Amino acid sequence: MDPLGFALENYDAVGRWRATDGEFSIDPSGELLGGRKFADVKELKSLLASSASKKFTRCLIENMLTYGLGRGLEAYDYCTVEDIRTKLAGNDFRIQDIIFGIVESQAFQNRGVAAK
Repeated sequence: MDPLGFALENYDAVGRWRATDGEFSIDPSGELLGGRKFADVKELKSLLASSASKKFTRCLIENMLTYGLGRGLEAYDYCTVEDIRTKLAGNDFRIQDIIFGIVESQAFQNRGVAAK
């Protein structure tokens, strides 16, 4: 199983919090590669923020931007990724900052526009 998935197990398919899955208690603890253990999603967030925040946020932004643009990223898109990542770090890593950063980016606003 994916260790990151264990941390998110308290959320159901539509994002509602739950303490049990049917009659069974949910155990959101897990262990990352390298032996770093976490008890729940808050501890996982702390682990990622302390050790791999730049890599994690860059990867998340790249994947979300790829989805938003409907195409793979090009070399010129990485300035947008870095701009969003910088703003995200200054705003307590809120997911809505990634979404707004993508939607407000020139790449997103000009997707599908033919060059003249």
